Amino acid sequence: MLMSGFFANADNFAPYLIPFKYISLFKYTFQLLIHNEFSDTQPLYCFDLSPDACSPLANRFTFLEPFYISFIAMSCLIIFFNLLAFLCLYKFAKISV
Repeated sequence: MLMSGFFANADNFAPYLIPFKYISLFKYTFQLLIHNEFSDTQPLYCFDLSPDACSPLANRFTFLEPFYISFIAMSCLIIFFNLLAFLCLYKFAKISV
């Protein structure tokens, strides 16, 4: 969950931890939720004159993947981990009669 960008911005991670963020289900789910919440056509109300000054997508979060890529990656990771769990269960389960 640390590598998802929920607690800290993903740009601030150490370089040796960067590969782990690409296999995080939390990362893609968090990106989908943030895109869903803040990419609406109605702008946020703020006192600054520029429209991007109050946008969390422009300022706070640095997501490189668009919405559909996050959805596809999340779906593929769910399928992969479910298949991996099934294969481990199939291999290591003891058959009792």
